[in-house]
Amino acid sequence: MKKITLLLLLVSILISCNNSVKEIEVDRKAGEWVKTGVKYSIGSDADVAIVKKMLSSHVSLDAEGVFSSIGDTLKYYPHNRKSSIKMDVNMLKDYFSQYDSIQKNILYYLPYNVETWTGSIVQVGAVETRFNKNGTIEKDRIINKFFIGNDGLVHTIREWNADW
Repeated sequence: MKKITLLLLLVSILISCNNSVKEIEVDRKAGEWVKTGVKYSIGSDADVAIVKKMLSSHVSLDAEGVFSSIGDTLKYYPHNRKSSIKMDVNMLKDYFSQYDSIQKNILYYLPYNVETWTGSIVQVGAVETRFNKNGTIEKDRIINKFFIGNDGLVHTIREWNADW
């Protein structure tokens, strides 16, 4: 009888200790946009998916696929120019026509939001290798920031040379 009572007591204790832990996602803000003092927060994987789809089309030299994530035009700031380019699908097709292939080794995707801004940003670090039809090879280490509007489309890309 003592064994049964002891066993029931142990089972009761074990059952009562089985507290379920509920995971709560907290919207943490950190960092600072210096000009205004607003904070950053981590963005969504949905935004990363938009950029992944776009980059997959890019390495496939599929301008139409790239622009399915953009809309009609894109404001593009290349790392080797002082001003932006307003790019459309035909300009991208022309750009792709000089290459046999493009390889992109993605290092990371970092989605984030900035307080008071509409939309979001996905920062991507990558090593891009472009194989020209003339036989030359171009290789760049690049950091891109993809600015995504509330409509789920990329409106601006800012690019930096990250020659590390």
